[in-house]
Amino acid sequence: MGLNGFVDQVRDAVRNTIAEFGKQNEDGDGFFSKLIMKPCIERAEQVKKGEGDVYMFSSLRNVPFYEVDFGWGKPAWVSLVHRHYKGVMLVDTKAGDGIEAWVNMDKEEMVYFQNDPNITMLLKDGDRGVPGNSNLDST
Repeated sequence: MGLNGFVDQVRDAVRNTIAEFGKQNEDGDGFFSKLIMKPCIERAEQVKKGEGDVYMFSSLRNVPFYEVDFGWGKPAWVSLVHRHYKGVMLVDTKAGDGIEAWVNMDKEEMVYFQNDPNITMLLKDGDRGVPGNSNLDST
């Protein structure tokens, strides 16, 4: 089995587990199913049809990436190789004194994002990210 087959199996297992969990936890009014599961499933179906956008938000804060040494020293900077989703990943800076926000979105959306005054006020003076991998450069 290749990587794609493995990923497919994991995705299907997660989907089936969530669906089964929803059935098992449905109370008399169907609270869990109606308020949590049904909207999630409906939204997933819309996205599959290209009828919407999904932005994923997650955090890898407090994961000691900068402490890993494979024999050639600790990393100067870490990043994900490629993100196939729109969203934000939060990670600690190397010095541990701040947070990096890895932002991935379409070029058109990135233009608005990188010029938003609420975003730019959070940057250190002159910091516009790392070109090519930048949090604020179009990808």
